[in-house]
Amino acid sequence: MIVFSVFTLLVGLTAWAYGDELRQKSGADWLLDSAGLWVQGLLIPLLQLTLLQGLYHALFPTWKHCLPLPPVAAFLLSFVAVDYLYYWNHRWLHGRWGWLA
Repeated sequence: MIVFSVFTLLVGLTAWAYGDELRQKSGADWLLDSAGLWVQGLLIPLLQLTLLQGLYHALFPTWKHCLPLPPVAAFLLSFVAVDYLYYWNHRWLHGRWGWLA
């Protein structure tokens, strides 16, 4: 419930701060933004949970529980690391050679 509350708060603050810009966006822009949100917010995490976790357990079975962390610390480490990688991937794609790959 807290995630939904924070999400709603952030959407409301964004609409309040950038209302005019949001109203001027075209339908194609909204579609592209929504598709990106679904891919990064739903599809990628589901693939990580299903495919990658199974692959890691198959390739590295002895690594299971090799880094004992409390659940909150593990979440923060994963969240910060994944967010950081997304940031650098995004910057690279906007660079000179990023879209040529």
